[in-house]
Amino acid sequence: MFDLKKWIAKASETLQALAYTNSQTVYGDYCKVERVGRIVNVVGQSSDWSIPQRQYRSLTTLPTWARPTNTIVATVEAYGGQNFISVMITPNGLVQLYSTGATSYWRYNVCLL
Repeated sequence: MFDLKKWIAKASETLQALAYTNSQTVYGDYCKVERVGRIVNVVGQSSDWSIPQRQYRSLTTLPTWARPTNTIVATVEAYGGQNFISVMITPNGLVQLYSTGATSYWRYNVCLL
């Protein structure tokens, strides 16, 4: 049997979770985070922040409300080059970038659920 009171309570809980929003510029255009409900979007771009060849470079630390529960690794768009670039976000909020060749031109967008 359909329980209308339970359905309304669950719908209300879901709407409250979705209504929670927060955004913060963590480190200029290099790292911005936005949270809507349980979804966190981490974005950044650069034309002047260099990543050395074959080394991780720490970019910033995310606020506690934006941190993933597990380490996330994602590819990064490399502007005008043939470098492979990745971003790693750890549960303690550390954001690091890695590139196969030295570069300053990159952009990333990581969605955390």
